[in-house]
Formats: sequence, C-alpha cells, structure tokens
Amino acid sequence: MISCDIHADGRRVLVTFTVVDPKRVDDDVHLVGDFNDWDPAATPMHNSDGTHTATVTLQPGWRYRFRYLSNADGWFNDDTGGHEFNEFGQQNCVLDLALVNVDGLRRRLVG
Repeated sequence: MISCDIHADGRRVLVTFTVVDPKRVDDDVHLVGDFNDWDPAATPMHNSDGTHTATVTLQPGWRYRFRYLSNADGWFNDDTGGHEFNEFGQQNCVLDLALVNVDGLRRRLVG
C-alpha cells in the first residue's frame, strides 16, 4: 500500500510505503528504488508487528521505480499500482507522482 501526503515545505510529497504480509513478519525488508540509487541498505523499513513501513520525501511530477527487498526471499513487488519491465527481465513497481495534486493535498490538510 502506498499513501501520499504533503511535506512541511509545501512543495514535496511524503510517500509512505507499507507492506503487510504474514509471511514476512520476521523479515528485514528494505525499500529500494531509483530515488535511493537502488541502494539496498539506504531505506530499511520499520517493522511493527509484521507491518513494514518506510516514508520517503519525493518531488511531484516524476515517475519513480522501486521494489522491496527481503532478507528471507529476495525481491518482491507492491501489488498496488503500475509495473514495467526492467533490464533484467523482471518487473519494477512504478509510482507516478505526475498524478499527485500537491495543491489538493495542501487544501485537504488545511481545511
């Protein structure tokens, strides 16, 4: 699951990635994508009773590719949203923030 909110600066988007999977309760899961140079160690997800979450700050108007990486069984994808093939013949998840209305998020928070 992916949710978006407006950053305190009013220009960027806080994106929270959530993985709820009973098979991964004891796994270490990392969020890996082009926003962190595909560095497996850059964004570990916080594990609270088997719900893994990570929040990153991203620029609206961009398309981001990402996947999750588990210490137990490797790469896996978010089931929500779009996907596209990568150069390894596997699929990356796609988060298209060109579709995010920052002004709409701002209005929702204000009133």
